Amino acid sequence: MKDDTPFDWGVHTLPPEGDVELALGPLQLHLRRIAGEIRIRFFRTDELHRPAPAADEEDLWIRWIPSRDWSGELALTPGFPDRPVVVRPDNEFRLMQESEARIYIRIPLELHVEALGPHRHTLLQVPTRVLSDTWWGSPEEGRLHYFLDTKARRTMADHEFKEHLAICPMELRNVSDEDLLVSRIALDTKYLTLYKDGTRLWSDETTVRYRGDDQESSLSVTGRPPREAPEAELVRPAREDMGRSFRASTFARQIRSSFRF
Repeated sequence: MKDDTPFDWGVHTLPPEGDVELALGPLQLHLRRIAGEIRIRFFRTDELHRPAPAADEEDLWIRWIPSRDWSGELALTPGFPDRPVVVRPDNEFRLMQESEARIYIRIPLELHVEALGPHRHTLLQVPTRVLSDTWWGSPEEGRLHYFLDTKARRTMADHEFKEHLAICPMELRNVSDEDLLVSRIALDTKYLTLYKDGTRLWSDETTVRYRGDDQESSLSVTGRPPREAPEAELVRPAREDMGRSFRASTFARQIRSSFRF
């Protein structure tokens, strides 16, 4: 697997009276250890139309007094967003009956900053990108999701791997007696496990079986690294165990014929 991107996730030692600055996609993070405090601040390059904040802007710092047994180390770990996500394919496509397709969804991650010692303590949890809200489902039974401006793709090129994105493989299978138009897809991130392969972040594979316009799809996750990165290391387990499978509304719209709109 090609290692061609920076990788700032992991453990960082914060030197006494010292600073650490790094970037995770658009998120710029500044860590400081001074006067017995841990200080943290951040901003996003895709949100601000002004230069980075000056060092003397004290009101921008989040300040912590660590315990005496703090090791001087901070762990920066990625996590999935706290809501399901909705994504469009780069080009919508149609699945014929008894056909299948593999797609890759790129999800912007959250940053978790933890102080290490005998006990880990979370100091900051913030998304690397601010995601837009969207509603999925009917007005009565729908749920609030995040909408992704990244696109689901049929293939992944090297330049599309980014440090702040996790690649989530999804296997779509049309087991119904009708054709399926894939125009928008919903994915619940709480069932996904996060893995690291070199400098690339992956989730386990989700399989979706479409059973027809009047039925919900059945979903399952593997709970292991995807076949594209079989030796990947565990970074963060899923927030919830799906079990064997469950049913959900995954597709935005279905059609019975490739020629009917």
